[in-house]
Amino acid sequence: MPSRALEGLTLLSISSLDRSTLNDRVYDDLRQMIIAGRLRPGQVISIRSLAEVLGVSSMPVRGALQRLVAEGAIESRANRTFALPVLNPQSLMEIAHIRSELEGMAVEAAVGNLDETDFKYLTDINHQMFDGTPDWTNYLELNRIFHFHIYRKAGMPRLLRLIEGMWLQIGPLLNFVATSSALAGGSETHRDLVRALAEKDARGARVTIQRDILVAARQIVVTLTEQRDGSDRAVAER
Repeated sequence: MPSRALEGLTLLSISSLDRSTLNDRVYDDLRQMIIAGRLRPGQVISIRSLAEVLGVSSMPVRGALQRLVAEGAIESRANRTFALPVLNPQSLMEIAHIRSELEGMAVEAAVGNLDETDFKYLTDINHQMFDGTPDWTNYLELNRIFHFHIYRKAGMPRLLRLIEGMWLQIGPLLNFVATSSALAGGSETHRDLVRALAEKDARGARVTIQRDILVAARQIVVTLTEQRDGSDRAVAER
């Protein structure tokens, strides 16, 4: 029969494991929200409100936010508040070029690891993204699923983590590319990517994903520039 000391140690270990699991779940949920573009650049994050949304106490939310600050995904501000960073066009294009190399490597590595089931799944996701009336939130989530299904097939977990780190920084800005013109081009690019993967054309897959990333980044830069110029004119007219 175990001693009381051993019983206490076991219960303490289980309790610590439960807390650790909860903290990791909240952290992962927040990461996926940012990667999927569900939070916008500059958006202030309330610990209490976020805890209510996730159905947890404030403590694991605060811990998750602090981890994300260390990763550069969010910023810590005065009065114990947090916010999504606002990238300038230069930083955005820097991240886009890094992404194009990392994700180009991932799709090349994924060639040969995908089968007909994967191609059908990716085609179905693409149809859901671009058919019917656009739902931007749904579109951004499906876009994340489409890309990361391929990247996971590369079988390179360290590379996947690096890609996720880039998406943490770029995710909020994907809201700016959710426009009708972007949808038209994105559908064709995704079809080209699936076709290249099905044909085991590693070079073609790399070129296609790089085009997808850089075209979207340039569209976001145009939108950011137009918004900045509009704000400057509004200030000048006051």
